[in-house]
Amino acid sequence: MDANDINQYILEFLRFHNYTNTLECFEAEIRTKQVSGKLTGKIPGLSQKTEDLPRIYGMMKGESAKTKRETTLDKDYKALNKKYNQVLQAARQIFSVSVSCLQLLHNLKEVSHANYLSKF
Repeated sequence: MDANDINQYILEFLRFHNYTNTLECFEAEIRTKQVSGKLTGKIPGLSQKTEDLPRIYGMMKGESAKTKRETTLDKDYKALNKKYNQVLQAARQIFSVSVSCLQLLHNLKEVSHANYLSKF
């Protein structure tokens, strides 16, 4: 699979979803690169590791492996989610302590009020 095949898939996608402005810009970009000779049909940056290439190249080859960027994002997401859960648990504990303190104050007020009334 080369870059021309992927370009055709992208063109079909844009036509299907009726992205006419984007389609026109994409076609103009392809024509400009064809005229200037920059569009060779080969995948640019093929010498790069496959994990650094955009995921669409892997999808077209049938590979479903995650890119290095996606792996890093997943790892960051899990770490952030873990921190969020820790903060949420701490907030619940603080709320529980505040409710307990309010109940103790209310009970103390009732006892104090009852002692005051018993004196009379």
